[in-house]
Amino acid sequence: MTRKQNLEALHDKVAAERWENDGTAFDLFGVEWLHCFDAYHGSLDAAKALHDAVLPGWGWETSHLLKAQVYHMECYSPIFGAQLNNPARAWLLAILAALIQMEVDG
Repeated sequence: MTRKQNLEALHDKVAAERWENDGTAFDLFGVEWLHCFDAYHGSLDAAKALHDAVLPGWGWETSHLLKAQVYHMECYSPIFGAQLNNPARAWLLAILAALIQMEVDG
């Protein structure tokens, strides 16, 4: 599978709340995989650490409405967001959506 396909598969698993540590996150993020795993399980600190590692120069927002979004700082777009009962997981989905969009098919 391509990197984009792996990102899409991980995004789908996180969105369905059925992600297990099958090695995909390590393949995608190397040592940062643990931040991905911890964000899935509700750690906002881990979501921020992953964001900083994989989306340098991007802004982020979370809200009391249990949503999160990420955006490019220079133009405030594109904006990728998600809304779940777990704000760290929503942030993880927004990160994954941004990474998917930036991937080139191939």
